[in-house]
Amino acid sequence: MTKAQAHLFAPRPAALRTQPSSWNAPQGSREGAGANPPNGAAFTYHLADKPEGPFTVEVLDGAGRVVRTLTSELKPQYTLPDHPDWDPDDDPEPELSAKPGFNRGAWDLLYEEAEWIEGARNDTGGRGPGPWALPGDYTLRLTVGGTTVTQPLRLTPDQASTARPEDRAAQFEFLLEQRDRMT
Repeated sequence: MTKAQAHLFAPRPAALRTQPSSWNAPQGSREGAGANPPNGAAFTYHLADKPEGPFTVEVLDGAGRVVRTLTSELKPQYTLPDHPDWDPDDDPEPELSAKPGFNRGAWDLLYEEAEWIEGARNDTGGRGPGPWALPGDYTLRLTVGGTTVTQPLRLTPDQASTARPEDRAAQFEFLLEQRDRMT
């Protein structure tokens, strides 16, 4: 490995998996629970030093469009402690660790969420996730300070799914349009 500020290792191919809608929702108490591996495409990166400011890993589709941005900066919470819907057990963390050395990150295979209107409410809040990515070739782009490193990422189809690729593509386009309309 070189003495570069940042290095992004080649990720393994990731497989789409059919998951129930409550897959990522907490179920009961978290006390004593172990940690499962991350859902989606896991990747490893190395930081020579703690970065001066926030950094990102962008996911680009086959046409080079950014479909998701992960950041080392803590994103603002939708529901704050002074709101009745606030979850006191919620302990948000940045999507990417900024500690020097080896780090792991994961893209959950979802496109970016809809943008939200500050103060607006939909049930208990939240915008809902973006659509699931389609199988194909993507690129991970790590940018730390003046250093940018890319690695290809292959997304393979869900082998358990009986959905036809053209139906999946039509569903994806519909959900992307709904996300954009919500924004």
